[in-house]
Amino acid sequence: MPPIRLWLGITSAVAKPHNAFTLENVDLTLLERPLFYIGGHYVTFLGLIAFAAFLAAGFIVARILQSPAIRRFLSRFKIDNNLTAILTTLLSLAALIFFIVSAINAAGIPLYWNAPLPGVTLSLLQIFLLIALLIGSWIMRVSISGRSRFLRARWA
Repeated sequence: MPPIRLWLGITSAVAKPHNAFTLENVDLTLLERPLFYIGGHYVTFLGLIAFAAFLAAGFIVARILQSPAIRRFLSRFKIDNNLTAILTTLLSLAALIFFIVSAINAAGIPLYWNAPLPGVTLSLLQIFLLIALLIGSWIMRVSISGRSRFLRARWA
């Protein structure tokens, strides 16, 4: 492509010619043919099927973790109903996030658990560990304050 002549004799090449990806000489089935391009990676129909399967599995597992059977199982350990509700919500949220990241990976767009996220110097694994540390310290604080309240009421 010849350079385009701009105002005052300045020339500029608007676009450089390049060899685009073509499928003319590649023998691919309909399921393996790239449908679209996202983030430097091609997504195929099989990738979309895997994405939908992992996403559905994530919602199913999250729903199972919210079921009354899991709540009854946790109540056998003499855990308070409010804490049981918090635990089942956190477990289902963690499972849903895991399956969403796995679904994106299965679609053909790699998300690495140990690679730093853009804009943040932390990885997904480090973020989850920090959230777990925060929740664990909060649960310990709640359980300790509840016990001390119980002991003060009993021995006072």
